[in-house]
Amino acid sequence: ALLLARMGHTVSGSDIKSNVVLERLAAAGVDVRVGNRAEHVPADADAVVYSTAVPRTNVELRTADERGIAVLHRSAALAAIAATRRTIAVAGSIVVESS
Repeated sequence: ALLLARMGHTVSGSDIKSNVVLERLAAAGVDVRVGNRAEHVPADADAVVYSTAVPRTNVELRTADERGIAVLHRSAALAAIAATRRTIAVAGSIVVESS
């Protein structure tokens, strides 16, 4: 969400409870909501992105399906974003101890 907002897209989202991540997103201009409700899905949304923590039975995902809005897992959305840019990925790190 933060990446898309920084790219200039209009982004909104929700979580089941208020938290520091929602506060950070709100500070970046993302329209954040607390709770899961059908009315949180904008009628003009191009896509709804969800994480593995969100069950496919979530009311917002079902609403998007009913409205014919694309529903993408977070990994698919990230892959689509990465395909539009030159991308460098870091997969891990190495700890080196000096002797």
